[in-house]
Amino acid sequence: MITTGASLAKDVAAMANSGGGVIVYGIVEERGTSAADGIRPVGRVDEAVRRSIRRTINSLVYPTVTGVDLVHIAPEGAPDDGVLVMIVPDSADAPHLVHPRAQPDFFACPYRHGPETEWMSERQARGGVRRARGWSATAARRSGRPL
Repeated sequence: MITTGASLAKDVAAMANSGGGVIVYGIVEERGTSAADGIRPVGRVDEAVRRSIRRTINSLVYPTVTGVDLVHIAPEGAPDDGVLVMIVPDSADAPHLVHPRAQPDFFACPYRHGPETEWMSERQARGGVRRARGWSATAARRSGRPL
């Protein structure tokens, strides 16, 4: 099943914040591990589904993650029996925040830690902003800018 809403936004932001990666929807994982155990088809992936995914990314992830590629892979003649591969690029705009509309005071920076998604601490997020802007502690000390 293709995740939607805040869960989709969290997955995409986490991948973009962690160097990019691939998410495959339609793969059943073995309980207690992240090992693939089978296929649960995602159904037909038409342009409306693709637009919905992109709309979610654009509205719940800030800054938005650009360049996400969606590839539907299905057996010939059985378009409803496939999986959806989402390729999330590494992002120079990281860190990406998840900001669900229903929670106006909530912002969080997810990242991937192996097969798990974790939330950055304030310090990790601050470090990500500094790297994105080309700041370093050494350069800040030399210039007199606050860390």
